[in-house]
Amino acid sequence: WHRPAAVLHPPVDVDYFAAPAAAPSPRRGLLCVSALVPYKRVDLAVAFANRAGLPLCVVGAGSARAQLQASAGPQVRFVGKLSRPQLRQAYREAAALIFCGREDFGMAPVEAMAAGCPVLGVGQGGLLETVGDPQAAGSPSPGGVLVPRADVRSLSAGWAQLGARQARGALHPAALQAQARRFDRASFLRGYRTHLAAMGESLSSAPPIR
Repeated sequence: WHRPAAVLHPPVDVDYFAAPAAAPSPRRGLLCVSALVPYKRVDLAVAFANRAGLPLCVVGAGSARAQLQASAGPQVRFVGKLSRPQLRQAYREAAALIFCGREDFGMAPVEAMAAGCPVLGVGQGGLLETVGDPQAAGSPSPGGVLVPRADVRSLSAGWAQLGARQARGALHPAALQAQARRFDRASFLRGYRTHLAAMGESLSSAPPIR
């Protein structure tokens, strides 16, 4: 509509996913958390895992499951829907969350970062704000690696970049959790109150309707 608008991101239960595990698990393989429908691009995550020979755990249900399973290699597991504790544990055990769809926001990447799991995703939609930093254009994404194109070749380069950044000490769990906290419930409530106060001031200063 060509009008300026303030953005209030939805709240994510960061505290729950950031809770420390009683016994930390080694991280390995990729995790995909998504409804299994075409526009989520889970097919691209499967194709990348097939090409790279990486273990991939796919969490979620949907109409495309049978087709995705038919295209998946033996290292790809489909586990259906998980309970909240099971999902939190899955985030804790994954080397990275792979996220290939275009979403307005996307809660799974924030949950993953809260659990100390970096994100390998396509640089579009909500990931530019949740995983990236729109205030620091051109800088490495604080929540993981965002690739410019939705294809296997770009994801392969992004996976290598993610490993290199981790080898240099970047993307450690504390930094990922700090990124996730930008979208927690407390941040939502602060923003909500700020918007309400601004709205009240705007209405009080508006001329009367005649």
